[in-house]
Amino acid sequence: MRVRFPPPQLDLARAHALGVALPLASIALSLALRPLVVDVPFALFVPAVVFATYLGGLGPGLVALGLSAALCTYALIPPYGAFGPSFAEVGAAGIFLVVGGALCWVASELREGYLERHTAREAAHRELQEWFRTLLETIPQMVWTSDGSGRAEFQNSQIRDYTGKSDAELAGGRWRRLLHRDDRRSTVALWRRMRERGTGGEGTLRLLGRDGRYRWFLVRAVHVRAVDGRLRQWIGTLTDINAQKESEDAKAEAVRARDVFLSVASHELKTPVAAALLQIQKAHRMLRRTEAAADLPGIAQRVAASAASVERLGVLVGTLLDVSRIATGKLTLERRRFDLTESVTSVAARHAEAADRAGCAIEVDVAPGVTALGDRLRIEQVITNLLSNAVKYGAGRPIALGLARRNDVALLTVADRGIGIAPEDQARIFQPFERAVSAHHYGGLGLGLWIAREIIEAGGGAIRVKSHPREGSTFCVELPLARGSSDPGPREATPPADGA
Repeated sequence: MRVRFPPPQLDLARAHALGVALPLASIALSLALRPLVVDVPFALFVPAVVFATYLGGLGPGLVALGLSAALCTYALIPPYGAFGPSFAEVGAAGIFLVVGGALCWVASELREGYLERHTAREAAHRELQEWFRTLLETIPQMVWTSDGSGRAEFQNSQIRDYTGKSDAELAGGRWRRLLHRDDRRSTVALWRRMRERGTGGEGTLRLLGRDGRYRWFLVRAVHVRAVDGRLRQWIGTLTDINAQKESEDAKAEAVRARDVFLSVASHELKTPVAAALLQIQKAHRMLRRTEAAADLPGIAQRVAASAASVERLGVLVGTLLDVSRIATGKLTLERRRFDLTESVTSVAARHAEAADRAGCAIEVDVAPGVTALGDRLRIEQVITNLLSNAVKYGAGRPIALGLARRNDVALLTVADRGIGIAPEDQARIFQPFERAVSAHHYGGLGLGLWIAREIIEAGGGAIRVKSHPREGSTFCVELPLARGSSDPGPREATPPADGA
């Protein structure tokens, strides 16, 4: 075990006072122990001189040396209580001064050597601290340190910049106020466990920034122990993982949407398949009967129902194919001149019977001679989708289908008087697998409006909705008007940023 006795840094007055006090203490002790030191009168003065030099420096050591020689010669060497020119006094004092002077020099050199090493260590320590602090100020992570008990010591500028709080405002546990309320209890519990066990750890939390928004951070803390094993310090980092967390949440949401889609798709695909199979089986049984000729009207009705189910199945399969094409960027759209007025009128006529059965008479108001530039079949697919939705969500009430010219675009509108769409859902319904109502009450895959948006925007148009709950919805489609007779050729639809 190494015992160190570093010399103190005393000012000049205190150092010389020490050089006087130690010889006075030695003479007092020598007089009290005169019978024991009579043969070695300078015995107790040697430590006084050495300590005065080591503690105060060479100057106070020489003061102690001279004063010790005078006091010892005067009080402890005959004639006592006076100075005499005896050989004993001169010889003893001379020897003491020589030996004491050598000891003063040795003690002074030891003192200066220790002080130089101590100064060098302090300078190196300060340089290391400055380097470490500079490093902590330049790394992107937020870094903090605390003592062994958990009391905050240091926070780098990244913490102050993000939180907008000073060190004083974050001290004393006030940093807990910046935690999201859902993370506060778990974070405080984690910090308490680490301090109780004296081991590091990590966790995630949301921290309030100066902009009033919470971001996700990965927090890690490690402990630093002294040579004797005592817990001396904690060092912790906060790494921004908000983008990663949002990506994980987006993936989880995509998985959830996929599962919902698969559930809805399986139900939607199974329904027409089961219906078609049932009708075909009944028609087959009827044909096997001997009186089948009398049942021909019923058989025709069964076959017609089967055809409708198969047609519905084909529409669903086509929708799934469109999803695949859009996701892979392989949905190719033609850009040709076509009579949009004729297309709108034709689609309305095809849906008139189904709309009448649902009590939704289609009121058509289209401007004549509107010529658009785009893919006629895909535009008719969009109109079909919008009319189908209007019939589905506005059953029992009229539907208004309009077409007009406005500025440089053709404006197509489909308005129903059905259940309407809440404002917070109006942007969401144009995303894949999204719907504003429960799939249990209204069928569909939740893909029609997304596909419609992709087709319209890929053709240079736009689609939007105006709606209020229980007041119906109006879908507005803007399409570019045809100018001249040039044919720019086919154009591929750009795949959506969020994928299918």
